Amino acid sequence: MGRRAGCVSAGARPVEAVAAKAVGAGAAAALAVILAPVAAFAAGSPYGGPPVLPGHLPGGYRRVIAAVTVPDRGRVLAGKYQGTRLRVVVPRGAAPQGEQLVLTSARARSISGRDLARVPRAVRHDHAVYAIAVLLQRDQRPVTDRRLVTLELTGRQFSRSEYVVVWSPRLRRFVPAPRGHARVVDGHLVVRMRASTEIAVLAP
Repeated sequence: MGRRAGCVSAGARPVEAVAAKAVGAGAAAALAVILAPVAAFAAGSPYGGPPVLPGHLPGGYRRVIAAVTVPDRGRVLAGKYQGTRLRVVVPRGAAPQGEQLVLTSARARSISGRDLARVPRAVRHDHAVYAIAVLLQRDQRPVTDRRLVTLELTGRQFSRSEYVVVWSPRLRRFVPAPRGHARVVDGHLVVRMRASTEIAVLAP
């Protein structure tokens, strides 16, 4: 894989193992929800008002895919959106106050070269082909927990030649996903990250 070996870690664990560790004993109790427009969730989920979408991320927030309340035991959100299967695992204890999980699509073409100034030179001139944001909110304000949320994406558009980057609020730039936290194979991508950030997939 040459220049992209840093993204696809040979030691990365299969998503099943990552997800099982994330939810621990609460895996069986986690509720799977089919993704739908936020209006549908608003009608049936008492999550306390519409999600607030901060505007500081370069991909922006094109639309809310789902917004649900997460209990202290954690939650699994799974479904399909525009041909891509998505699965988000929020671990036990990441939302002790019943935080709201918000999943949004981002505009990949809005990500510029300036946003990629902190990624390796070999991929700095690549372009973003996919972007998505995962937020945890409390009282309509984004929160970041130290526990890692697992995001799994399955779709024909993903290739092992691609590179995963994560938005750093501190640097206000995208940075490489930490070693062992991102795995890309043909048709499948897994990222472990802190919530309230955006990931982007880069391709030549």
